[in-house]
Amino acid sequence: MIMLRLPLGIYAANCYILGCPETKKACVIDPGGEHTKILDALKLHDLTLEVIALTHGHMDHIGGLAELAKATGAQIAIHSGDVDMLEDPRINLSGSMGGGEISLKADRIL
Repeated sequence: MIMLRLPLGIYAANCYILGCPETKKACVIDPGGEHTKILDALKLHDLTLEVIALTHGHMDHIGGLAELAKATGAQIAIHSGDVDMLEDPRINLSGSMGGGEISLKADRIL
């Protein structure tokens, strides 16, 4: 298994990339920002992003989510208890944490 830790975003939240060396499929956990660094790491290891999993929906964990999902076509997955947080900028704090408001829909509810 390939496992990478990238501290990203203005709060240096840990983002993880998990990849299979045989299938080259990958999962990204908590893309807090700087989506280009995630894309660079995926490319370096020749990985194809299948899913983006979120531990929760606060801004420091979703800051790079929209750009990463758009660039890769990966599905977004979040726990059912955090769906509102992902969709509502007032709850995910994106409007008050130094960035633009983020409101996204998950493809998979866990």
